[in-house]
Amino acid sequence: MRTHIAGGIPEEHIAALYENVPAFDGQRHAERVLMVGQGLLSGFPCDPEVLASACLLHGVAPPGASPIGAMSATIASAYLRGAGHADRHVGAVYSAIQGTDWTGRGEEGRPSTDEGVILWHADRLDILNLERHADFLAESPTASGRQGRLSYRERDAHLASYQKRFVAEALALRPRLWLPGCADLFDEMFASLEVFLDDLVKGRLDRLPARVRHLIEGMPPKKRQVLSPQWRRLAEVSRIREGVERLFRGEDPKAVKEGMPSRGLPFDQFRAEQREVILSSHDQILELAHRRIVAAQVVAAEKYLEGDTVHKPEVEEGLFVGARERGRQIGLEPSIAEDIARLLLSKAREIQEKTQNQIAARLSRLHGEVMDADTPGLPGELDTSIPALVVRLGDQPLARESELIKEYRLTGMTEAYPLQRQAYLRWFEQPHHMATKGLIVASRDNDSFVQALLSGERCKVVASSVANRKMHVGDTGLISLLGYYQRLGADLVISFSDFDSVPSEIAGSKSKDVGGVISRLRVEAREAAYHRLLDFAAIGVNLESLDAYFESSRQDVLELALELGSKISLGDLNSALGLRMNDSTASTLLPLLKVASILHVQTMTYGGSCWTQVVCGLDRDVYVRMARKVADHFGFRRPSALYVRMAKALDVYENPGTGSQVDVMDVLIPRNALLLEDDADKTRRKISRALTGGRNTEAEQRRLGGNPDPRVCSVSSLVAFQPGVSADSHKQLMEACRSGALLCGDCKKHAVDVTVEFLEGHRVKLAGLSKSTLARARELAEAR
Repeated sequence: MRTHIAGGIPEEHIAALYENVPAFDGQRHAERVLMVGQGLLSGFPCDPEVLASACLLHGVAPPGASPIGAMSATIASAYLRGAGHADRHVGAVYSAIQGTDWTGRGEEGRPSTDEGVILWHADRLDILNLERHADFLAESPTASGRQGRLSYRERDAHLASYQKRFVAEALALRPRLWLPGCADLFDEMFASLEVFLDDLVKGRLDRLPARVRHLIEGMPPKKRQVLSPQWRRLAEVSRIREGVERLFRGEDPKAVKEGMPSRGLPFDQFRAEQREVILSSHDQILELAHRRIVAAQVVAAEKYLEGDTVHKPEVEEGLFVGARERGRQIGLEPSIAEDIARLLLSKAREIQEKTQNQIAARLSRLHGEVMDADTPGLPGELDTSIPALVVRLGDQPLARESELIKEYRLTGMTEAYPLQRQAYLRWFEQPHHMATKGLIVASRDNDSFVQALLSGERCKVVASSVANRKMHVGDTGLISLLGYYQRLGADLVISFSDFDSVPSEIAGSKSKDVGGVISRLRVEAREAAYHRLLDFAAIGVNLESLDAYFESSRQDVLELALELGSKISLGDLNSALGLRMNDSTASTLLPLLKVASILHVQTMTYGGSCWTQVVCGLDRDVYVRMARKVADHFGFRRPSALYVRMAKALDVYENPGTGSQVDVMDVLIPRNALLLEDDADKTRRKISRALTGGRNTEAEQRRLGGNPDPRVCSVSSLVAFQPGVSADSHKQLMEACRSGALLCGDCKKHAVDVTVEFLEGHRVKLAGLSKSTLARARELAEAR
């Protein structure tokens, strides 16, 4: 009795086990699988004896057994145990064979052992073996096997089964191979198989195996084409599928095209195959287009920041200089001519975004959720490269809110981003009312900060406030949010901007005593800051643990601003802020102070590097991005940010300095802002004149409904900012407006009631502040 060298199994026993298995799929197949498996064994940690036994016995189940792998494993185990093999060896072979029914990587049933993985790949690669194909074809029924026409019919059915069972399987095999070395072996074997199949189609008898050549020679001339030409067309479809997959992986389209079939597929015969390819890959093609556009944008942004394209700042400045010169020639104010050039530049960028937005809309429809063409959180965020006109003017944060969220690459949290908003709300047991009402509109890298905060790590929330202005109702939302984070455990740091108005005040003053003007402004700012801090305390901020300061008087901020100047170029400032040639040099210092105010809280004086979050409006995002850009140079953590919506102005007005419409509440225009100090009569009078999203007539309002969007209706915005109005109540109010059940007059009466109640409650809280709180406010404001 001879023993099979590879598996320690007598050859006679192997022959007996495979007695009922067809020759083309029996013992010779098992021995070929063993040879391939041993070839793949190199450098792979597994037991050669277990692999050899598994390869020889993995197909001993009778034809038609299901699942054949499990049946073969059972038969092999019974034989090996009866032959006296160790239980450990028997179990290992059983586990290896059990996985031969696996149909794809990562799918259920994947082999759990290294031997099973090699066996699966070796078994699939045998589909490409020429001996296996020759065996199958040699067993094709011929005219000499049975009488007349039936034998040819059986032969045709046999060949059709062959094409389905082996050829189609071979064409679709390569993407499923992942074991190292398998793909190269597939390419080598498939090239030989391709020649073999072509020879069958073309009848080149001298190049075929002898038993296959004998089969063809014994056929009538009309039946000599053993394999139909369809295999080649199937191969072309397979190559198209493979090409599409290569495109999905991001390969060069030109290189992919070179590997495509040289001639088109016959439309009349293979329309279904082509249609299936197109339909199955339609969504993926859109995704690919989306990724390519994003990649192009990132590259363009990097080149822009490197000054390597025609959009670099000095070229833009040349554009504006030319505009001013042309303006003088035609009798136009130079500054107006420059603004026109900036507007045209901004419009050009808007046109560029239209295509991205169309793709985003298409992706959203396909995926059932909002997806942006400018996906938030992209690597290589556009640190400071944004349209200069938007930031320099800063007049339309509400009208352009959605556009800015995309333009700044933010994580949106408005109504258009329900999933992202829910992801934020899930962090908190009792979310702040600004979040539940959608008044927190976006964030940047917020999850890492919140996770650190809730984990008890040292975190700081940073915000800025204008010292020399009275507070209005819209300010209360942001201040309340700061107090909320303070109660969650974050340290609160507030900077008072007392330097912003100094250049304009000096320019507009007739006094030659510049020092006197600056001194007066600082005194006024500190007195205003004292009353502002009292409002903070009444709204819910704990002044005892608050760090508040003036930008112009904190030495650490000034020193860091000077250091930042060495890392931020004038080109970056121009790109970010839209500086003009006639702007004062102070315009370059103010941004550095803003960035230093964000980062200085991480200096060693204030405890070193920590998690930091900036809470501000969208118009302040430029300073956040500048801070994130330079943070690494100084060993700071990149600050995250949370962006809140500004309250809608009671009436839209025109900024006399820019000629643009302003739609946010501003105390500089008293009729458009509802101050915390306004009494009930003044509150009622201002709200009664407020602009809404209602229709022209009552009948039209009843029929069509109004538009209660807080970015459109100032009354809806005013109610939304009230902490006493729940998110559900505000939602019901908006639904009643949209349905036409609620008229603007009734809505204004409701707004008056809730606002007067809020203001009266605020005044009661102010009157009840403790002496220690008053003293702390005086200390922080440095008032004299």
